Amino acid sequence: MKHKLSATSVGGRLSLAAAVVAMTTGLAHAALFSENFNSLAGSLGPSVNERISPTVRTTAVATDAGSVPIPNAFSHTGPAGWTVDNSFNNFGLGTVDDAAVPPGVPELGNPLYGVDEWEGWSFADKVFWYTGDDQTRSSFTKGVGTVAVADSDEWDDLRISPTARAGFMDTGMTTGNINVAAHNFQVLDLTFDSSWRPEAFDDSHVDPAFTDLNNQSAVVYASFDGDTPMQIEFWDSNSAGGSYKPDAQNETVTASMFVPGGATNLKLTFGYFNAANDWWWAVDNLALKDAGANTVWSEDFESVTLGDSVNERLGGKTTVVETTPNTFPYPDAFTHTPPSGWNIDNSGGLPGIGDPAVGVEEWEGWSFANPKFWTFAAMEGRQLFTKGTGVVAVADPDEWDDLGNPEGIGTFNSMLETPSIDISSLALAPGALSMKFDSSWDDEDTQTAIIEVDYGSGYVEVLRWESDPLSPFFHDTNYNETVLLALDNPLGATTARIRFGLVNSTDDWWWAVDNIRVGVIPEPATTVLISLAMSGLALFGFRRRS
Repeated sequence: MKHKLSATSVGGRLSLAAAVVAMTTGLAHAALFSENFNSLAGSLGPSVNERISPTVRTTAVATDAGSVPIPNAFSHTGPAGWTVDNSFNNFGLGTVDDAAVPPGVPELGNPLYGVDEWEGWSFADKVFWYTGDDQTRSSFTKGVGTVAVADSDEWDDLRISPTARAGFMDTGMTTGNINVAAHNFQVLDLTFDSSWRPEAFDDSHVDPAFTDLNNQSAVVYASFDGDTPMQIEFWDSNSAGGSYKPDAQNETVTASMFVPGGATNLKLTFGYFNAANDWWWAVDNLALKDAGANTVWSEDFESVTLGDSVNERLGGKTTVVETTPNTFPYPDAFTHTPPSGWNIDNSGGLPGIGDPAVGVEEWEGWSFANPKFWTFAAMEGRQLFTKGTGVVAVADPDEWDDLGNPEGIGTFNSMLETPSIDISSLALAPGALSMKFDSSWDDEDTQTAIIEVDYGSGYVEVLRWESDPLSPFFHDTNYNETVLLALDNPLGATTARIRFGLVNSTDDWWWAVDNIRVGVIPEPATTVLISLAMSGLALFGFRRRS
């Protein structure tokens, strides 16, 4: 496969730095912070109350002569910088216990009350956690090695004295400082793997007035530079309430937060509270990333209204004029009406428009189509565009030519133009703008794909794919790729229009796009630029695929 490298910004194409940006998308959303707790594996201590007696797992006091501890089991000490708060009061928003006893972990340190391993947040070997009493804990397959666990069900298995429940469990764990100074006014995404099983309103309390008020709850807070924490995630076990979360024992959760101006450090707190003999919350594989919050505009074409087909008809799949007897339209198939503000320009030449016997109407220029309908028209690889969902934008001269031989009259040329996009937030950040989109491309003959951008002074080309294998712009068939393209915005630009063109085509193949995002991708570090350049890597391209 051959690609084109432009070392300077000539004719609107990418600079060397921008080309490297396009090839190093991993840097665009590199994690600011990550934690999987596996660094604790070598420091996990022996169990205390979860014991072997003599070969059977049992829960007993640590002094039980008929049992032995399990090695390398758990710790209440987290990674460096992390803290566990076993007097967690939900940052002043309250817990059930507040009105009766101090919030926290009742009888903490009492060897006869509460299973030590699960007194508040614990960092436990996952196999140790679930082999005591599985009850579907082992379904947390996304958790690997050491996981963070708050498990009131297991904690409640030791209550020899006093016999009555002393209160509900309230516990929090907080990260160390995470540097966010470079991400002011941006949105960050926190992702983590989670195992949650709810239960509520069924346990006694030391104060009878609070019996059956337990409502196992989970919360995530973000706090910048010690300011008032903001809640970014909240669940509880009240099935009749608006925050109820049903069983979700093996999921990946994403929570977003906005970084205020001037912020330097962030701390995240995971709270588990109002829990008695309920179930658990376990988390693993935390990552905090730039959410691409600097996305200034996006389009997935889902807003368009699709109409019935015209020439691609049911009745033994056929491509015929609309009035052909015993054929029927395919419902909810396509439209040539773009989303609000978009424009389709076929003035470059598109034979057959307006003639019902020349050119398949569905594919006369750019169309917006249901992917199922598009593949109904003909598969031939179209069905492999799995990244395109709902509605996709399609330029398909292969299908266009299936009625009346329009290629005998001329070539297919169609441009699809976005609305004016406000990029004023980047006026002082030249070269920062980029675009990401999903693409299905099948090359043939002279068919050419282009992308151009207008910042107010006319369109300039930023991408060209040609079908000639000998061309420096040759782009081989790829039915299902994600393209990341630097748009090279100039200093002071406040608006941008982008257009996608499929030109110089006859009875060739197609180009389809979906899920377009326009925003900012950080420049890679100088060391990355150097290492790529020195490696001899062929920087022959201005898009990347995944």
